[in-house]
Amino acid sequence: MANEHYVFVPEWSPEMSTVDILDEEHHHLFRVLRLTVGRQIYIVNGKGSGAKAEITDISKIGTRCQVVQLLEPLDSPAVQVHLAVGLIRRSRWEWLLEKAVELGVRRVIPLKSRYTVRETTRPERDKKIMIAALKQCGRYTLPELEDETDYSQAVKQRRGEGIILHQEDDIPYLRDVPGVKDEITLFVGPEGGFSDEEILLAEQEGVHKAHLGAVRLRTETAAINAIAYFTYWNQEVIQ
Repeated sequence: MANEHYVFVPEWSPEMSTVDILDEEHHHLFRVLRLTVGRQIYIVNGKGSGAKAEITDISKIGTRCQVVQLLEPLDSPAVQVHLAVGLIRRSRWEWLLEKAVELGVRRVIPLKSRYTVRETTRPERDKKIMIAALKQCGRYTLPELEDETDYSQAVKQRRGEGIILHQEDDIPYLRDVPGVKDEITLFVGPEGGFSDEEILLAEQEGVHKAHLGAVRLRTETAAINAIAYFTYWNQEVIQ
């Protein structure tokens, strides 16, 4: 992908034959990459569509391109994953956002729970990090980034089957959770995990408990492990 330059243009749709690239994306093409008329780039809109386009005009305020080919849709993950994850330290949170985009997560919900560290999201910066990851890996769909959400609200408003990662005897390993079809909300606690009361609430609301093995993993490691299992490794899970 060294010579493949991806540009994020949310206003573009497959019905449009020309694309106007403005602001930061234009600056990156024009001032940083110094691309010229005739070069081809890739357009993604974050909504599942992409195209190969040729630069036809460059000015100080924008770059205009002509669409030359619509890109084939990428294979969808085996299971659509909505990641509800406790807030963690800033550097690790940003790393987790990048990997969630790369692995095709559908939605990220930052959780406020009992043991959440005193960190807050930075929505503008977080979205930039996710867009950069989208362009780096060549995906076409940008995950939704929700506002910080109370744990109890996230549990009650989950989409699909709910699975909560927890360390406890006599609960199933992740691959043995019943009822998983094509959509889940995956709950991953902060470094302190979930409290007994939070686990009880999840059980009362029909969320499945599951573990990833005997080793205690950091929040971001556990999240990526579980996401990758559902989106790539366990293709038979939806059969």
